[in-house]
Amino acid sequence: MRNLKDILKEQFKDKKFKEDFYRGLEKTRIATEIAYYREKRGITQVQLAKMLGTSQSTIARLEDPFYDNYSLNTLRKIAKVLDLELVVSLREKNERVQEEFSQRVDRNTQQKINRKSNKKRGGKSLISIP
Repeated sequence: MRNLKDILKEQFKDKKFKEDFYRGLEKTRIATEIAYYREKRGITQVQLAKMLGTSQSTIARLEDPFYDNYSLNTLRKIAKVLDLELVVSLREKNERVQEEFSQRVDRNTQQKINRKSNKKRGGKSLISIP
């Protein structure tokens, strides 16, 4: 059985896959970090929504890795109420990111991403596992 790192290395040869991967990784990082720090502080989505003057459904959307309408202003507000530093940076794409991703994604998370991807992409999976 091939591991995720080997699968990614092969699929990264496809320029479209690589583009989609990094876009998905960007969105997933933001969504995951919002949820992580909210939960770490013991705050519900409803409570965070009230702190930001928005709705619970907006917070749920911001924590959805398929959402892609983040604004810096919104992220600043979230950072402020959760007492976080907002860091926006650019860096070169490299194999370290692939390695980091393959180490962090456990099988259950990968299957969840694939199920959502299949629904949103009309049956095409983000990551195919042979």
